[in-house]
Amino acid sequence: MGSRNTAPIRTNTMLTYNETYNLTQSLNKKAFNLAYNTWMQAEEVEHEGADEEAEEIRDKASTEQAGHFRDLYRDLNKYEQQSVLHWLKENEDFREEFSVWFDEDKFADQFDFEDPLMPGLH
Repeated sequence: MGSRNTAPIRTNTMLTYNETYNLTQSLNKKAFNLAYNTWMQAEEVEHEGADEEAEEIRDKASTEQAGHFRDLYRDLNKYEQQSVLHWLKENEDFREEFSVWFDEDKFADQFDFEDPLMPGLH
């Protein structure tokens, strides 16, 4: 995906919860910006009174944004990803928000939290 506009992140230690949350929040903002045109299309269609069509476009925008978020997550270095995995395991609120940004169905398919000692990617 190329470079990302985030604050410098340590590359050899675990990130704090706040650092990890801020990092993933910035990924979601960037993903939103990448899907912005689709979100605006939905808004325009809604203003024209086509609510059902607008809802379909919003669903498309949400799916598009989640796809960008997953790509950006995969571009993180291994220490950043390890920090995300750690906080996904340790913080239920973070896990819930991250799973929405990632796409809840794809999150459940990719992350395994059944084994409390080894959350991770499938």
